[in-house]
Amino acid sequence: MLLNIMQKKDSQKGVSLIIVFLIMTIIIAVVLSISTVLFDEVKIVSGIGNSVFSFYAVDTGIEKTLYFDRRAFGQDSTRGLCNICDSCNDPSVDPEHYCNNCTLTELAPGGCDASCGNCQVKYDSPFADDNYQITARTPSTDPDFNMDIKGFYKNVTRNLQIR
Repeated sequence: MLLNIMQKKDSQKGVSLIIVFLIMTIIIAVVLSISTVLFDEVKIVSGIGNSVFSFYAVDTGIEKTLYFDRRAFGQDSTRGLCNICDSCNDPSVDPEHYCNNCTLTELAPGGCDASCGNCQVKYDSPFADDNYQITARTPSTDPDFNMDIKGFYKNVTRNLQIR
């Protein structure tokens, strides 16, 4: 009888190890699932911050285009959009407001005339750690111009159209 009791005790020695292993597996699974959710939340929050920077790049592009539009001819003259490339392509003239790859194209034959109608100007410019791209148009039938602006910051892009 004593021998039977001792044999039963010896056969149950590894049960506690198996139970501890199962509990640890469950704890690890819970911790990993929580850390995955938290990691995704951190990525979302950092994306929101980058989105704000790219929006500020868009706003900077709008202000820069309006600045060049007014600066080319002055406040009381005809629009200066057709001359933006002249005033922003030369970093020695105004290194703070320099723009890259500025191109002026006609939207229709005879465009970019004295009234600066039927013109399109495109340029990009640095902003913080990234840049923005501007496309501004002056249709011949509209006294105002339209802008398409894209702001980039750390793989986040924001677009804005002004009509």
